[in-house]
Formats: sequence, structure tokens, C-alpha cells
Amino acid sequence: MSMDELLALEMTWMRGTAMVQTLFTCLYCQRPAAIRNRLLKVYCQGVLKTCEVAKRAASRANVYEVSAAAMLSVR
Repeated sequence: MSMDELLALEMTWMRGTAMVQTLFTCLYCQRPAAIRNRLLKVYCQGVLKTCEVAKRAASRANVYEVSAAAMLSVR
């Protein structure tokens, strides 16, 4: 998988597709510590950190996925 493909997966996640259907389809993102190529390792770690920051910002702004919001209203 190339960095371009990882960027495409990240943008797909940013548009609302679940992380397990986008970034975690890439084995590199599942275990970045096992990557031998330094550039790819740093890139994958950066992508995951960016996602973590975006998730935290959305959480602080009380923004949730539609499916999560629907489950909360059921209770």
C-alpha cells in the first residue's frame, strides 16, 4: 500500500466512513511499530495521530456518528 492510498483512506474516514472500513484495512495502520521503513512508519503514525486529534475535537464538540446518536435515542 502506498502513502497515496493511505491518504485516500484517511480522507474517506474524514468523510464519515468507519475507521475499520478505511484505515484499519491497511495492516500498516494496525501495527505501525512493526514497520521497518522509517518514512512509512512515521507517515502511518502521523495519520493515526491526526485521526486521534480529529476524534478528540469532535468529541469535545459533542459531535457523534449518526449511528451512535441513533443508539443513544433508543435507550
